[in-house]
Amino acid sequence: MYSLLALFCREINLPGHKIAHKIKKSFSRVEQIIFYILFFVLVTSTVVLLFCINQAFLVKVPKEGGFIIEGVVGVPQTINPVTTNPFTSPEVDNGLVALIYSGLLKATPTGTLIPDLAKDYTISEDGLVYTFTLKDNLSWHDDEPITSDDVSFTIQKAQDPKIDSKYKANWVGTTVTTPDKKTVIFTLSEPYSPFLQNTTIGILPKHLWKNVSSDTFEHNRLNTIPIGSGPYKISKIKKHGDDTIEYYDLIAFENYAMGKPYIKKIRVQFFTDESVLLEAYKKGGVTNTNSIPPKTAEDLAKDYPYQLARLPRVFGVFFNQNEAKIFADKTVREALNLTVNKKEIIDEIFYGFATEIDGPIPPGALGFMAHTEETPLTLTTDERLEGARKLLKDSGWSPNEEGVLTKKTTDGVQTLKFSISTTQTSELFAVAYKLKESWEKLGAKVDMKFFETTNDLKDHAIRQRKYDILLFGEIIGRDSDPFAFWHSSGRLDPGLNVALYTNIAVDKALELARATTSTEARIKQYEIVQKEIAKDIPAVFIYSPKFIYFTRNNIMKLYLHTLNTPSERFLNVHEWFIETEQIWKIFARDKEIL
Repeated sequence: MYSLLALFCREINLPGHKIAHKIKKSFSRVEQIIFYILFFVLVTSTVVLLFCINQAFLVKVPKEGGFIIEGVVGVPQTINPVTTNPFTSPEVDNGLVALIYSGLLKATPTGTLIPDLAKDYTISEDGLVYTFTLKDNLSWHDDEPITSDDVSFTIQKAQDPKIDSKYKANWVGTTVTTPDKKTVIFTLSEPYSPFLQNTTIGILPKHLWKNVSSDTFEHNRLNTIPIGSGPYKISKIKKHGDDTIEYYDLIAFENYAMGKPYIKKIRVQFFTDESVLLEAYKKGGVTNTNSIPPKTAEDLAKDYPYQLARLPRVFGVFFNQNEAKIFADKTVREALNLTVNKKEIIDEIFYGFATEIDGPIPPGALGFMAHTEETPLTLTTDERLEGARKLLKDSGWSPNEEGVLTKKTTDGVQTLKFSISTTQTSELFAVAYKLKESWEKLGAKVDMKFFETTNDLKDHAIRQRKYDILLFGEIIGRDSDPFAFWHSSGRLDPGLNVALYTNIAVDKALELARATTSTEARIKQYEIVQKEIAKDIPAVFIYSPKFIYFTRNNIMKLYLHTLNTPSERFLNVHEWFIETEQIWKIFARDKEIL
């Protein structure tokens, strides 16, 4: 080792190498050994010290890379933010819209709206004028610049009656002006507090769509080869022999307005049915999947990781007092409500993947109030039946020879007989029979009316208001605007007030909630709505479903929380990451330190 030191000094032409050689000659054998040991300790300590100093300055940060295979059932038809409906269009289309397009604003998993394409915005004091400024150097996936004209063009298409966009109602009475390439001004005809949520609509590239007529808008090839400005862009489309699409390969967009995503590639793979998809997931051919029936999810959850999120939706039964006069008797509504054991329904039908509710605003939505009834939630089925029977008995109801409850009135004899109308989807089908079983134990005669699809139910029952009880779901959304479902103006078709509910206090509260831009003021109005509806019992609120997302990857920063729709699982996809690295802290200024 001493020779190596001398050689090192000589090789780099240090003047001390001759002195080192002379020192070596003067050392005894024992002294040389001691010197070697001390030199070794010095070198080792120096290396360890340098390593510790290096480690002290290193930090762990997300690293670009990784690959996701997202499995979905179905084949994409219309990947277009203007024509897809986030609540009724196929999940295939909505998921791809969320990945490929971006709007002025973007919701976070917790519901906060943050700038996406927009740099900032202002709201006039009267709540009628919203002015947005675009970020600098925005571009489409084809590298063309994004301007305010693209925003104006998109809203015009959403308002076009020939296209019949599902977002058309959101933009009624709104005018759009673009004083320059980076400024967009929306002017409303009247204040509408949830308006900012409308600006999350994906923006279309005008330079590609401007020559597409309204008549052919939904069938243009750009609907399946979309170009947007979202976090991911299409790099490859693989087709089967019959020309149907097998998968899309999406790569991270370098110029995404909120920063290039960490995960390098996402493959969205399409399957013909759920069983094939699940088999692929179990074998590792798919890393992520969702929208799995509760029973299947319960089995899968035993062996595979998953995340849950709230879906702010309300499922329950809505009484139609115009069709079934017995429901004009509040005691009947109260007894039927009391009889329903919601926990039992959730445990037996949804295997725990749902939440009990007892009001028109579900958990996760703005203004939600936890239990608005006086009835304890912990009553057993037998206790509920006993309480409901007493209510009806005290009100003059008694069983006839067939065991069905009847009541004498000035108009004749009323019979506790009615029908439940709903669709044949597996969960609603099971819930309907569970209700029938409970209410027949109470003494009611219950018939079932099943419709094959939701559209059939709407066309033949809802629009005509031809049902006694409607077992149905309402999508409230995290921003909570239950106006359409409970304001008296929506009692008739095409309104969505399926309970045909009228309450002056509720009408006023809903109107005030829409007119204010104050979140606190809206919450106060929604409290009034919930308390009034709890008092009147126009419906039996049963459950709010949960979103289940299975992931085989160790995806970090995947936050779900509350989703309006399943496609919102991608709300912060640009922040997801799988791989990490260690770098010096001074180089991590623009990165998140883990």
